[in-house]
Amino acid sequence: KAYSTASKYGIQASEYMEAVYEYTKAGFQDNADAMAELSTKAMLVGDTTAAVADKFLIAGNAAWNYGKNVEELSLLVDKADYINNKYATTFDKIAEGFPRVASVASMAGMSAEETMAALGTITATTQETASRASTALRALILNILGDTTTEVEDGVTTTVEEIESLRDALQKYAPDVVAAADATGSL
Repeated sequence: KAYSTASKYGIQASEYMEAVYEYTKAGFQDNADAMAELSTKAMLVGDTTAAVADKFLIAGNAAWNYGKNVEELSLLVDKADYINNKYATTFDKIAEGFPRVASVASMAGMSAEETMAALGTITATTQETASRASTALRALILNILGDTTTEVEDGVTTTVEEIESLRDALQKYAPDVVAAADATGSL
């Protein structure tokens, strides 16, 4: 199976087997093959790395409790690709930033689609990196939730002033996102 799937997508069998191994380690024992194939599709469609594609799918599964459902996770890939095709951002930026903000966004009641749309809006409007856009979005969500002492990245905390600075940047470059957050109390 590894050779036929790998040749179907124009990758080496060892790359495909590495993806199967990664998904098995991540707890997808029953459908590691299907997840490895989906990851390969995401990698090719999104012109991204296997590591970014894997983290995108695993973060989406964990944050929104998709129960390792390949069909649900495939829809994430399709929606990120749709944003990539319609707006001045890339699948890679969305997929790279998504794991950094997914759990906080889910906790705030945002859907995966809303989270990807917010990342797409920020990266398309500001042309910032995925790291900066997702950190800003994460900080904004935490600010809306009233939690300014939570880590925004492993070992990195933020202050109210830093969040306000990021909010000012979002207000300048993505006022629709901030207006929606102010109006509804959530993103």
